Amino acid sequence: MLRFTLLFILIAYSLSAQSLNVFRVAADEWPPFTSEKSDQRIAVDLVQTALIRTGWIPKITITDWGKIAPAIKAGEFDGIIAEWYTKEREEYLLFSQPYLENRIIALGLKNKASKVSKITQLKGKRVALVKGYAYGDKLFANAPFEAIYGASVQENLQLLLTDKVDYLLADELVLKSLYTQLSKSERQQLQSHSAPLTIKKLFFVVSKQHPKADIIIDKFNRAIREMVNDGSYNDILGFGVIFRTDEEGIADVITSKSKLDLSLPEQAQDGYQVFSEDNAFASKGSMKYRVDGRTYANWDDAKKAINEGSQDVNKLDPDQDQENEYQLIIPIR
Repeated sequence: MLRFTLLFILIAYSLSAQSLNVFRVAADEWPPFTSEKSDQRIAVDLVQTALIRTGWIPKITITDWGKIAPAIKAGEFDGIIAEWYTKEREEYLLFSQPYLENRIIALGLKNKASKVSKITQLKGKRVALVKGYAYGDKLFANAPFEAIYGASVQENLQLLLTDKVDYLLADELVLKSLYTQLSKSERQQLQSHSAPLTIKKLFFVVSKQHPKADIIIDKFNRAIREMVNDGSYNDILGFGVIFRTDEEGIADVITSKSKLDLSLPEQAQDGYQVFSEDNAFASKGSMKYRVDGRTYANWDDAKKAINEGSQDVNKLDPDQDQENEYQLIIPIR
């Protein structure tokens, strides 16, 4: 239903505003963030919706990762849907504020790989990485492991299952998506390590060659904030509620437009976190919840207030959400 809604919005904008321009944007096959499959592309849907709101018609191409950077430099694409930051990339790309994040975790084989909770434990191990991904200098400086590069996480998973590497590093949600495609016997061989070894912010980027690059990025950032505020961000990620928390640990409750699923993990801070710094919020103690301007000490009281009220709790001013001022806590179900 959500994809039909996005298509309808795109057509409506196209018919009502002939002055809209096409924006050529690229991504690789990286489910559940970017993919040709309609149910495996949350980053594509977020960026597509934001671009439409800013007055652009996105033309999306899914291609091999190694082809994207040369195509951007050659002017064949205007932007990239999902990118990690590096100084080298900043030379020719303009970065948005982060709109998602990637938790990089280790995956090993049961009875062969010990549990990994920090990078230094990978020293001397054979570790599968994806060629061309910007994992960060910090990752390699802290763990002089033997890096073995594959073309994709899927390929690296096969290297692990055939015992050609000791571990693979990949995003938590990517691995969860791939896990569902494995056979029962393959699943039983794997040992995941849920503590993130590093957290990478995910950005939308525009080529600096584009004459309106600055304007597009500014409008994109605002569109994402508006999507968070009105619940459409939740809808695309598939969550009934998310929290935007301030530095005091008080969370504005933001509900989905299409559903109101108020179930949460026992500890909300154990949920998936976006716009955060190194999982910093988990150390700040218990959360308080703000609903329509009133603050509640626990989630049960906040739920009661939502159920008894209008459930219209998305009344936040997007201008107040400045870069790095808030972090977003998203519970996984």
